[in-house]
Amino acid sequence: MASIVVKNKIEAWRKVKELCNQCKIDDSFTFNSAKTLRAGYNIYTCENDDNYVCDLEKRLELNIGSKSINIWIEPTNMVFYEEVKIIKASKVMEFCAIHYLFDKGSLESFYKLINNIKDGKISDDAIFIIVKDICDYSSRADFLTILNMFNAECVEHKYIEKEIKE
Repeated sequence: MASIVVKNKIEAWRKVKELCNQCKIDDSFTFNSAKTLRAGYNIYTCENDDNYVCDLEKRLELNIGSKSINIWIEPTNMVFYEEVKIIKASKVMEFCAIHYLFDKGSLESFYKLINNIKDGKISDDAIFIIVKDICDYSSRADFLTILNMFNAECVEHKYIEKEIKE
């Protein structure tokens, strides 16, 4: 198992992309809520699901086939990052269309839902409200399934430097 040391999480993700490019593999990892729920830590997968990254807080573990590469995060200065969830209304509209959701409501109520979604940062509470609204207008009203699919397909996870207030 190979090991690399970087200064922060952003640098670690850059290293993941660099290694993927060197190996000529897909580097478009997306948050996988189903695997994350089972594992208890964030897991990001590629479309083919063979390659994945485990976010273990102090290190990222890049898994390419049967090979694992640890990218250890050892900051020289204590810089903190927080995970931010970002959403786009267009992604939600596409999600509902692809999965044939919102089949019980009117087109007007669907557009009202979409128009109330503001692009940008979103809280877990706001995600729950959107998914509940989708379930209210869908004959496929399995909340947890739709929530997991929604998190995987509509919510983008980014890390930003966290301000430390004294």
